[in-house]
Amino acid sequence: MIKITALSIATILAITLTAGCSIQESSLTADKHPVSGEVVEYHANGKVKRKAEYLDGQLVSVDSYYASGTTESNEQYQSGEIYSGTYFFTSGRVKARINAE
Repeated sequence: MIKITALSIATILAITLTAGCSIQESSLTADKHPVSGEVVEYHANGKVKRKAEYLDGQLVSVDSYYASGTTESNEQYQSGEIYSGTYFFTSGRVKARINAE
């Protein structure tokens, strides 16, 4: 398993991997081979903004956070497509849920 860490500053994405790494919304590859790992983006204040988990190159889950650190959403994916998610207000109260079965 390869652990991947990414830092987002404005629109710049710096990734700690060798050349040949490719991140798309629903897939992650290194030297054209699918990889497993986590991509983490940060708010300007240093708190986690988004964690995306990949398994064999496919997006499995995305957890997003408000700048305060409170959870904004939890999403699960199958075959690169969202199939369930929970979305929260800044207070932590549930805003919406989706479940595509």
